[in-house]
Amino acid sequence: MEEKEFDLDVLSEILDMKLPNSYLLKYYHDLKNRVIWVNEDVTDDLMYEIIHYILRWNREDRNLDDIDRKPIYLMFNSPGGNIDAQAAICSAIELSKTPVIGVAIGMVASAASLIFLSCHCRLALKSSYLILHKGSAALSGDFDNIMNSINDYKKEVEKMVGHIVDHSKLTREEVMEHISKDWYMRMEEAVEKGLVDEVITDINALL
Repeated sequence: MEEKEFDLDVLSEILDMKLPNSYLLKYYHDLKNRVIWVNEDVTDDLMYEIIHYILRWNREDRNLDDIDRKPIYLMFNSPGGNIDAQAAICSAIELSKTPVIGVAIGMVASAASLIFLSCHCRLALKSSYLILHKGSAALSGDFDNIMNSINDYKKEVEKMVGHIVDHSKLTREEVMEHISKDWYMRMEEAVEKGLVDEVITDINALL
């Protein structure tokens, strides 16, 4: 059998070939299935991304009956973040006619927990947990500006407490009693108190 000479130029081109970034491949595959990962701090960039796709998919579903709309999945493992970004995301979720399903896969803390509570259906892995608290703020400026900031922060805490009460079985008194420090809520308590609808026992719920 005649031995064929291998083209070294072809080999060089193959070795120099730029393959697609594996993270981007997963990212676009998830978007095709309407899956967004909330696995970082809640920031303005995350806000723009989530609201952009909620609007886009609602636009695509505009002429569909509610039952025919393909759900949007938000997958949570986040320490929280910016409360203004969180408030905007919550508003968009609550306006969405296409159902938004929140899935807690790890820690869902602070601002991320409030976004999770806004989801139309809230699922969780049994190992996941929520952390609720009042948050924190940095104050600077003269006396009047500091007092204005304090008063505004009090209003934000009241809004947060109301949000938790409206999306759970908790009373205002229960929330106020616990959120002065980090309130760790494991799944058994989270289901009992109405913050989680169901703990996932079948992987098909995630497929």
